[in-house]
Amino acid sequence: MLRSLRVPGASWVHGEYGPWLTVSRQGVSKGWALEQLRVALGVPDEATLAIGDGYNDRDMLRWAAHSVAMANAPTDVRDLADEVTGHVLDDGVATVLERWFRP
Repeated sequence: MLRSLRVPGASWVHGEYGPWLTVSRQGVSKGWALEQLRVALGVPDEATLAIGDGYNDRDMLRWAAHSVAMANAPTDVRDLADEVTGHVLDDGVATVLERWFRP
């Protein structure tokens, strides 16, 4: 049904596992928002990390200097990432954060 729907200026990403939909203004994504924040805070490009597991994370994974997909992410999302960490239920994010933010 959505393929035939035309909403000027809007874009959407469908859920990979359930009947949900992320709708936003065209050109606005997690990657876009993080770039605005990175610039505002003066964070160097090479210091950016993104971790994601869904279709709505694709732009964010492309944006980051280092991108990590969760093991439970769809194959095409995992293929975008620089590395794949453990499943969300196995603390995959913690594994990456512990490595990046060692004291």
